[in-house]
Amino acid sequence: MFDMKEENSMDTLKECFNLCQDHFYELGETHNFQPFNVDWLTLETLLGANLLSLLVARRDGVIAGYFMNVLNVDFMTSTLVAKELAIYVDKPFRGGRLFYKMVKEVEKVLKSKGVVTQYITFVEGHNDKMPLKLGFTPLEITYKKELSNGNCN
Repeated sequence: MFDMKEENSMDTLKECFNLCQDHFYELGETHNFQPFNVDWLTLETLLGANLLSLLVARRDGVIAGYFMNVLNVDFMTSTLVAKELAIYVDKPFRGGRLFYKMVKEVEKVLKSKGVVTQYITFVEGHNDKMPLKLGFTPLEITYKKELSNGNCN
């Protein structure tokens, strides 16, 4: 049994750090060009402005997965939308229904905040059919072009 709830705090974000790093490197070269380097100040700013929603799934106090969204008002529709920043289930907890349960719980949390639309993004070829099973519909294709060699200077 998993305990799932929204935990919007810097302490919880930092507790998710190792899983976040695993998530980043799991996608490997197909997704990542820049080095792993969490921008804690931006996350803290989003939390302080109530623009971040972090749902955490725990088993016996240990984080098994997380689902993080940034909230903003869509300037074209003036409705509150949520855009997924990261979804991750730790490897020992995969193969069950945790991902499905997290998505359903996130929907409840976001609806309670007045969110009208939720967007999620999957790396092409990496479980990218899962959202279809949960009622999401394809909307756009996102393209990526690296503009630097990985140096932030």
